Amino acid sequence: MEKMESGPLPVIEYRLFDKNGQIKYVRTGGRVVKNKNGKHVTGTVHDITDYVLIRQQLSRNEQALQTIIECDRDGISVFDNNLNCIMWNQRSSEIYGKPRSEALAKNLFDLIPMLRHKNIDALTKQIVEDDSFLDENQHTVETDDSIIELIRITNISDHKPGVLVITRQKISDQIENRLVDRGQILS
Repeated sequence: MEKMESGPLPVIEYRLFDKNGQIKYVRTGGRVVKNKNGKHVTGTVHDITDYVLIRQQLSRNEQALQTIIECDRDGISVFDNNLNCIMWNQRSSEIYGKPRSEALAKNLFDLIPMLRHKNIDALTKQIVEDDSFLDENQHTVETDDSIIELIRITNISDHKPGVLVITRQKISDQIENRLVDRGQILS
């Protein structure tokens, strides 16, 4: 038998079946303690079934949301409270000419230079710094070929504010006529 030192034992999560054949998830942990009679192992077993099922459902929901965002016609990007990119969909790559690999962790104003305007810069900083701004308050910036919406969001994990940027490209009359001809837009 291995010599056991005092201290914590590894935490282990595993799946098992209860007496009714239902799947249960448990987490075990323990500690080797030394007392006057020698060393003993003390431990706990916790039923974490609800936690694991919620974690699995959250993962499925997150994957579904990522698929929806990736397939959206609009450019969708998310920036943290430091205005660094944490999400960049394919349409954003097409609109701004920057692949996701280049966009992630880059600053909002480096990625979308048209937003580098004194008023917009101040507005964006106010969105993430001013607690009186409510989530989902929307601010729209219009350029010659795009409509850009800036929306305050809050990160669920750290409760810090961030900015959701949605870019909709305006469709010129010429492009719209081609899409109508192809049946992609119903008139």
